[in-house]
Amino acid sequence: MSYWNDNICDCLSLGKKEMSEEELWQGYILFITELANKYGGRWKDEVLQEGLLGAWEGVNTFNPTKGTLDKWVKIKAENKIRKFIRKEKKEVMNERRIVEYHQWIT
Repeated sequence: MSYWNDNICDCLSLGKKEMSEEELWQGYILFITELANKYGGRWKDEVLQEGLLGAWEGVNTFNPTKGTLDKWVKIKAENKIRKFIRKEKKEVMNERRIVEYHQWIT
């Protein structure tokens, strides 16, 4: 059996109706799409991809003794998105500095 079936599904019922893996991922995709619309700007597709990777990492690193799956996955997805945006903004600033320097010396 997969990690999902052995560990994660046991944590989904927490007093509520049980959710299938597909229902859970549909909810995460909606959440990540909202984040991509909020933060994405010109990198919307990349932000969506990074968010999905973060959610996947969250599912695979989840420890039920430290909190809920839902909260952990959302935190991992949002952190992955923020890290990506910081990196992209830094690269844009470096490119601008290079262009400004070349304009200055010519």
